[in-house]
Amino acid sequence: MKNNFENFPSLDHLLESELRDDLPFEISDGIMAHIESSIEIFLDFVPEETAQPPTWMINPFICDLDSMDDDDDDELINQLIDLKSNALLHEEFNVRSRNDFWCSQRIDYSDLDS
Repeated sequence: MKNNFENFPSLDHLLESELRDDLPFEISDGIMAHIESSIEIFLDFVPEETAQPPTWMINPFICDLDSMDDDDDDELINQLIDLKSNALLHEEFNVRSRNDFWCSQRIDYSDLDS
């Protein structure tokens, strides 16, 4: 097995010196085991698929309230109804970025901030 440390430039540079041939297998094997376990730990924190946000988060003015999950809180649905019926907020949504819009509504529509 060839020791490949190209993703770790400092280590690779050190090992390209004359020390590379003298590096004991136990050390290079230990480094590889550490890297592999780090990858496994990292993958536990990163979901395989990124969940899509609910439609109402993307555009609350076109979402279909009838298609919402039964699990959704009644207060969340009431705030969405209120938001959808506000023409001024609809206009604001159209001229601002989605992030800016939602940040500006965090207080008034706190149940939608989840």
